[in-house]
Amino acid sequence: MKTTTYTTTGTKDGEVELPIVFSTPFRRELIHKAFTNLTSHKFQPQGRHPTAGQDVVADSNDPPTGQGVSRIARMRGGGGGRSGQGAEVASTRGGRQAHPPIVGKVIYKKLNKKENKLALCSAIAATASKDLVEARGHKVKDIESFPIVVSDDIESISISVKILEKSNVDFALLHTTSMYPTPYDKFRLGALTDLSNIFLILVLD
Repeated sequence: MKTTTYTTTGTKDGEVELPIVFSTPFRRELIHKAFTNLTSHKFQPQGRHPTAGQDVVADSNDPPTGQGVSRIARMRGGGGGRSGQGAEVASTRGGRQAHPPIVGKVIYKKLNKKENKLALCSAIAATASKDLVEARGHKVKDIESFPIVVSDDIESISISVKILEKSNVDFALLHTTSMYPTPYDKFRLGALTDLSNIFLILVLD
């Protein structure tokens, strides 16, 4: 399986043989499953205060039966307000939840290694289909072949800036490092000023 390669100006540069991963069948349900499982890794555990809804003075009658009223706990005291109303237990106003969420609930979903690998390969192979790419909302009607392969010249900062300027889009250069924590002698904060002076655009750290 081959695809067309392009130069940074958009002209055709030749063809290249695609890796075997692009021959993986498209599995929509597997990709969705992997995405859902990865999303669960960002879920925030939830819980409730142990005495939520129970911080009131409410008790059942003693004995609870034989009083001619239900056995539900009621507010104590007199003089109006909520006196005599059901409280503290589930199904009452301001009472506790019957089955509140607990922090120990398992919300971190896992995926088998082989399923995860197949989902990744399937997602990569999907980028070779123009119909699937368009279905994602991308505007690619003027592009003939997929996946889009551009020459290594696009890695140059100056060429990338020229392409973005021609596209009339707002952009900024980002100065980053792969080392964390970064040693003091590797900060290279002077690069921010150098890039800003060369390209006359905003540079962020």
